Amino acid sequence: MKAAGGKGTRPIETWRADFLASLGISRDNERPRVLLPDLFSAARERVLAGDLPT
Repeated sequence: MKAAGGKGTRPIETWRADFLASLGISRDNERPRVLLPDLFSAARERVLAGDLPT
């Protein structure tokens, strides 16, 4: 089993915060202004581009 947190990886919380900020979603938002299918699509594209969370 491969260990998480290898060289060049980031904690998933950091990856998620950066991802949501790129969509204009922050902790201060009462409600995200992004449709759920669009949110998943953007996350999928980011992962397929090689930007993986740990």
